[in-house]
Amino acid sequence: MKISILILFIITCFFSCDKDCNNTDDLVGKKFVHLFVPTEAECIASQSDPNFFINCHQDIRFLDESTATIILSDILNDVSYTVNGDKITIYSSTHSEFSENIIFTKKSKSSLQKDDDQTIWVEKNGSIWD
Repeated sequence: MKISILILFIITCFFSCDKDCNNTDDLVGKKFVHLFVPTEAECIASQSDPNFFINCHQDIRFLDESTATIILSDILNDVSYTVNGDKITIYSSTHSEFSENIIFTKKSKSSLQKDDDQTIWVEKNGSIWD
């Protein structure tokens, strides 16, 4: 009897961690942004050539449970991702502008930290400058 309860407990823990540790529900439909400058006015003022716009932010949008879009420079990259605990892995592909996978750490429901450069990306709804 004790062994049955122990086995049931272990199985329950395993499946509950699998569900919770790989949960994408709190990401789907969200956009997270990292701004290079704090205001839209500063972004516009920093443009040196009126014929060429330099992007003033980076963002990631989680489209569903496994796909997202990410902008690191001025290219919109379609990517796949997985979640393992508080780590989000963005996978590079032959079509993406980055060659190494990108890892984010969930800091809260409304912020992520990009592990390689420690930048904080915050959730935004609507305009990135709001």
